[in-house]
Amino acid sequence: MNPGSVVGRERELAAVGAFLTAVPDGPRALLVEGEAGIGKTTVWLAAVRAAGDRGFRVLQARPAESESRLSYAALADIADVAFDEVRAALPDPQERALAAVLLRAAADEPADARTTATALVTVLTALAEDCPVLLAIDDVQWLDGASAEALAFAARRFPRRLGLLVTRRSEGVADVPLGLDRALPEERFERLAVGPLSLAALRQVISERLRTSIPRPVLARIADASGGNPFYALEIARGLTGDAGAGRPLPVPPRMSKLAMERINSLSPAAREAVLVAALLSRPTTAALSGALPGGAEASPAIVEAEEAGVLVTERGRIRFTHPLLASAVRGSVGFVKIVSVAPISTIPPGEPSSTLELPLIAIVGATLFTCTESALAAFANVPSSSTRSTVMA
Repeated sequence: MNPGSVVGRERELAAVGAFLTAVPDGPRALLVEGEAGIGKTTVWLAAVRAAGDRGFRVLQARPAESESRLSYAALADIADVAFDEVRAALPDPQERALAAVLLRAAADEPADARTTATALVTVLTALAEDCPVLLAIDDVQWLDGASAEALAFAARRFPRRLGLLVTRRSEGVADVPLGLDRALPEERFERLAVGPLSLAALRQVISERLRTSIPRPVLARIADASGGNPFYALEIARGLTGDAGAGRPLPVPPRMSKLAMERINSLSPAAREAVLVAALLSRPTTAALSGALPGGAEASPAIVEAEEAGVLVTERGRIRFTHPLLASAVRGSVGFVKIVSVAPISTIPPGEPSSTLELPLIAIVGATLFTCTESALAAFANVPSSSTRSTVMA
């Protein structure tokens, strides 16, 4: 499969090419999944183009969240043109049901779901008799319920020479869409995870899209912050200022900042504190969080809550954010403030000297977390652990 203008996706395009090659030998399905912005749609579009070049009939739908409550919206996109081609071959009940769904005819009552789904199977079967068919759905998570039920019904009855290609956001989702893992034999259903782009690929994407060249040290920081996600990397690169290479915080894309704040604001106060401490520690662990939380609070319940919300992940006692930009967004949400009552330096966990904390640094006042400069924190390093100093730090 010729990658064309697709950058850094050789593995994914090879998998798509193999999938298309195998479709004429029997029905197959390929689920392309990954986080938002990682490049699923780029791979999907390349597959649609490749299928057309190979002589496939391509039926496609790109459902949107705003249409997810409109019955049969996606099915109408898939079957609209094809319906005219095979209408004469449809049994009368199927023809009437599908015509009503497509708003081609008035209906005295809502279309029967089973009849409509059966009509879809008939349409697909008729088309597959002439040439291989690719049924391509981008962002399957936004399918309206009626279309999803019809497609799940059809998946268990796919004709030979039909391939189903769907993309799906993977965050916090476990179930396979449309029951594809049950509808098809194991060898005919594949999953393809779209991974992060390499540093070289990100450089090329940024150069081609933004017509700019970014110094390698800054590019490495962008790659680390974005987790290799091209959408977020581009958004960060767009927001760069001239002093980005001087250790200044990278800009956080508004979309990720909004997502981070929505997730974090849904947490309890204890879990929010744990998330903020984790974002400010260079090597967060469960032990470090327990030592840093005010009053020696137990960190485990707060960490579990943050994990269930899709913010943190715990692996063998170490803690990381589900996406690097979540940590950046959390840090970016805390401004430099003046505080007058600072918790003793002992609130910093043992074995976590101030030099390992990332700026802005943390100071704890009661149950409130603040930030302070490294020099200000260092000034408290010689204060006895039982002391609490009243002063002003900026």
